[in-house]
Amino acid sequence: QILSLLLVGANPQNTESVEIAQLNYKQPTPPTPDPTPPPGSPVGTGKRGTGSRGNCPIAASGQGLGISLMPIIPESGWGKIASESPTVWVYISYSNGAVATPITGEISIEEADTNRRLPPGKVTISLPTKSGAFPITFASSLEANKWYRWYLVIDCTNPESGDNPSFLSTEGLIYRETISPPLPANSQERLELYANKGFWYGAINEAGEIYCRQPPDIANLNDWKSLWQYGNFPNELNPELVICPTEEQAGE
Repeated sequence: QILSLLLVGANPQNTESVEIAQLNYKQPTPPTPDPTPPPGSPVGTGKRGTGSRGNCPIAASGQGLGISLMPIIPESGWGKIASESPTVWVYISYSNGAVATPITGEISIEEADTNRRLPPGKVTISLPTKSGAFPITFASSLEANKWYRWYLVIDCTNPESGDNPSFLSTEGLIYRETISPPLPANSQERLELYANKGFWYGAINEAGEIYCRQPPDIANLNDWKSLWQYGNFPNELNPELVICPTEEQAGE
């Protein structure tokens, strides 16, 4: 399955400077051996997990708040990455659109075959206070030609009833593979390279960074929205709700 994308120049306000090129994103065949999902996990090389949803009392001072999480990855449930320290994107939805008080979550990444958690282990991050897609960058170092599984977990246990633990989580699979020759210095050229070679995590992050480096404008989301169409995400997720790190810091 091939998706055609329009590659838009860095300054869409100036039509003379816009360069439009054709590039294709093709989901690659999973490298072998395929990772085996852990027991009870909805995520594997055959299907994207939807994450989890439910009430989160700690997010609203005990009043309860509906939250859902979804990884921004293809339906296949996995993607390739070239970077040693990966950045992934997650979509968080609040039932009322936003929260007044920031909440936190824990991220971690582990080897898919051994379940060995990579240093620095579980890391606490601040989550956005409004609904949308946001980036998470891991400090862990990934080896080439290996499968990894990343997690984001929110502890929603009500402090007043600690005997009933409640968690919301989402996860995804990563296969790290190096790219030769060295990556282009130009971000649009990197996006094209990632898409043509089927590096999902690299392509979606590059598209997100290109948007976040420009003045807020829906017109600057063309690359992002094209990849989003390939991901075939549920209709309740809005591809135009992109939360940039400079707008609201997602991690600590």
